[in-house]
Amino acid sequence: MSTQRKPLTPKEIKLVKGIAEGKTKRQAAMDAYNTKTIETAGVVASEVLRKPNVKDALAEAFERHGITIDAAIAPVGKALTATKVVITGSDKDGHFAEVVDDIDLQLKGHDRVMKLMGIGKEDTGGTKVINNFITLSAEKKDKYGF
Repeated sequence: MSTQRKPLTPKEIKLVKGIAEGKTKRQAAMDAYNTKTIETAGVVASEVLRKPNVKDALAEAFERHGITIDAAIAPVGKALTATKVVITGSDKDGHFAEVVDDIDLQLKGHDRVMKLMGIGKEDTGGTKVINNFITLSAEKKDKYGF
């Protein structure tokens, strides 16, 4: 017996389309469901995105747009080793330049990697707590191949 996916409602379609276009889940939910607050939109997005038919539709939309995990993570990897050219001086014949690490971009890449790997966690008071990397590595070794 084949199972057919339940069709999406117009609001679910608008939510999936908004996310596939690059909006945050909360912003897409605010647009689709006309919520009053960003917090409400977050709750709505969370509930709707748990539905199997919505998950499938979102996965299909990502696939149509060529959005994969590898494509999404590749720029983060590049950011970790980013460099820039800095003009260090000049003379009558031209400028002197040096290639140096782009620390700002590398730190942004580092922050994104930490977030993607789940290494930063929120405590109950809402402040960021960075856990011991060794402990987390042990916990996530199967997932990330440490």
